[in-house]
Amino acid sequence: MTMRWEDKRARLHTPETIAYHEAGHVVAIYEFGWRVARGGVRIGARPHVKLLHCESDYLADVCISMAGLLAEQKFHGVQWRFEENVVKHVRAVRAGEDEVANLYPSDLRAIALALLNDDPTISLNGVRRVVAYYRNVTNALLHEPRVWGGVERVAKALIRRRHLSPRAVKQALGDAFFVGLHASKREREAKITMEMSMALTSDNVRRWSTAQIKRALIATGQQQDELWREEKILIEAEDPPRLNALIANEQQRDELQQKLEILMAEHQRRMSAMRKRANGQT
Repeated sequence: MTMRWEDKRARLHTPETIAYHEAGHVVAIYEFGWRVARGGVRIGARPHVKLLHCESDYLADVCISMAGLLAEQKFHGVQWRFEENVVKHVRAVRAGEDEVANLYPSDLRAIALALLNDDPTISLNGVRRVVAYYRNVTNALLHEPRVWGGVERVAKALIRRRHLSPRAVKQALGDAFFVGLHASKREREAKITMEMSMALTSDNVRRWSTAQIKRALIATGQQQDELWREEKILIEAEDPPRLNALIANEQQRDELQQKLEILMAEHQRRMSAMRKRANGQT
């Protein structure tokens, strides 16, 4: 009989495991521009981290929620797949079932809530795809030496002291972590922007958060405006204008228009779903 990943995890449940779990959340919090709030982080009967949200961000919500489990996984050198567990939580939320066993939403329930908040009509296969995608994103983050070094320092401090205030968390992470943090965030944002531009298809856009789609719509519109200005300069500044440059400009505008139509279709689908949901609740 194959043992479920939850049972395997239960066998590895130690104070060290809990410390690495909470430390994973802590480091991810700072990586996404959030902060540990008053109350700090503790391990014990009710381990938890007090978060101070800077803004609503789907990527941050999902990755921070995953970071605890994935830090445990890296600490023990194992690999867990929890897509089906998130699917169960999505079904439970849609059925109006409360998570009565927990004072706060569990990590997997928090992931389900973030997915449904961003796209109320997301399919169960869509849930599986999104969870797999963001698990890879969060794993990649935790495998960065600077990030994992921060996890280990916070975890060891928690094992010794069992509770860390926000100031103690920053001291455990160290100045070098925060210096690298700002450079890392800029590099990650540039990489995400590039990947979004290269992978803008109907299937891929369904994995994006609504905030990402809005940012892409703005960026695409700005690129279109720039190309229109470039065409005007070509026509006015050169007589006759360079034909190859005009053709290249038109091709780029056509490609941007196709991307814009994909983004608009997905944005309108989500807005329509949210209106239907709101009307159904009134």
